[in-house]
Amino acid sequence: MSVLRVTPAILAVAVLLPSQAQAGLSDFYATDADGKVFFVDGQTLQATQIYTLIEDGIGVNDILYQSNGTLLFNVTGGIVRYNLETQNESVAFVLADVSGKDGFSYMSGLEETSSGDVFFSVKNISVDGSVLFGATYNFDSSVYTRGNDLTNEVGLYYDFEEISENIFLAADHDRSEVDVFNISTGEVLETYSTPAGFVSFFENDGLLLAMSRDGDLYTFDADDGTSTFYGSIGGATGQMIGVTIPAPGVLSLLGLVTLSATRRRR
Repeated sequence: MSVLRVTPAILAVAVLLPSQAQAGLSDFYATDADGKVFFVDGQTLQATQIYTLIEDGIGVNDILYQSNGTLLFNVTGGIVRYNLETQNESVAFVLADVSGKDGFSYMSGLEETSSGDVFFSVKNISVDGSVLFGATYNFDSSVYTRGNDLTNEVGLYYDFEEISENIFLAADHDRSEVDVFNISTGEVLETYSTPAGFVSFFENDGLLLAMSRDGDLYTFDADDGTSTFYGSIGGATGQMIGVTIPAPGVLSLLGLVTLSATRRRR
């Protein structure tokens, strides 16, 4: 996997108006396409940079928190793991190792399924054409599984959200749409138009939210596809690409660790 070297950026501070956030969310993490990682205060939606990925591959397109205190980053050609406690970064999965030599493959999105696998989509381009399909990787067993072809082929889906067994939301940023599809068949069941091109989903304090590249947050109703503007993440530069939230009770401790690390790194 080719690697780009990225150094931490100095962020401008932006102040949100109190009206931008409603009752408040739990704190969460977000990332931009250049691999800058942010801790976001759920009450103010103010972001503080805590890390910049060293190995960001072709480009970051999603982030996922795992219950063991690590962040996973889809870097298009694989997955990078960052341990919040030890501040150690490592390559956890390389797509080229399992996709073979037939054409060029890249991946997008990350979602931990109810079965414990991590789901993403893979786009393969070869002399015979292109195909988009779902795939999973299990970090405990190191098993990669190619899934079904996705019938509604797009350039790529930026993120996924499991809403019931085998039923996923998929963020189609380029067309400002969200597809609902069955991963066991690859069939698109419904397509919803959205007010912005969504790039990431996350659940926070009982709300399902989606984020645009500008860092705008919207509540999203998976039953009818309606979206309502919630607020904007402030204090982050660049094109936002992924957002994730840890298990309840974990973030407060990890936030102190990573914010302390940020002060040392700057």
